[in-house]
Amino acid sequence: GVRQFLAIAIYSFSIRYIINKKFFYFLLCIYFASLFHQTALFLLPTYMFRNAIFAKRSLAMSLFVLSFVIGNNEYLITIIEQSLSSVVFLFQIQRGMDHLIQSNGLNLETVSVGIGYYLFIFTNLIVINFSKDIIEKNKNLSIYFSLFFLGAIIFNLTFWSPELVRINQYFMFFKAFCLTLITNHLFQSNKSSLKGRVLMLLFFINFVALIYMSSNMSNPYRML
Repeated sequence: GVRQFLAIAIYSFSIRYIINKKFFYFLLCIYFASLFHQTALFLLPTYMFRNAIFAKRSLAMSLFVLSFVIGNNEYLITIIEQSLSSVVFLFQIQRGMDHLIQSNGLNLETVSVGIGYYLFIFTNLIVINFSKDIIEKNKNLSIYFSLFFLGAIIFNLTFWSPELVRINQYFMFFKAFCLTLITNHLFQSNKSSLKGRVLMLLFFINFVALIYMSSNMSNPYRML
């Protein structure tokens, strides 16, 4: 909703204080963000979340694939759902509390997994694959890729839960920024300009697909 996106905007502003190691200002930003949406309090540990993830690309890829396998296993999903219900119960104080009491836990929805889902996973893999090349040129950008990576892992493990997807929006917000950096990197390389064009086409298809499916109610009166 609008309140959470205001919190996301404040959090994205606070990234400069993570880069510059100014914890007090970062803490103030999280406090103001939490006034709009309490889930912003989850973001406090990200102050320590910096550079080490993409030191080995193969490790990042392995963790991503492992989370994908776990997130598509019904038995393991049930364990995750039972483990995290209490956390959501604490932070979704009003509407979330009523929902959890009625449903006895997180909303374990039957999610229709189609081409849009796999396209989303594929673009996540693209970001992970190119991340190391960009970070090597500018270390300050590592925080954005690290936050995205955390979001990609959480998405793989919890895409079936609307409550947890809601929390994960703080991290997946940085995907668009990372994709932009990658596209710019590819266009600057003469040998990779074609890859950049293909990537832009892929982004456009993904965007149209999200609009057609009315992601976040962006197209509630679809005619086709």
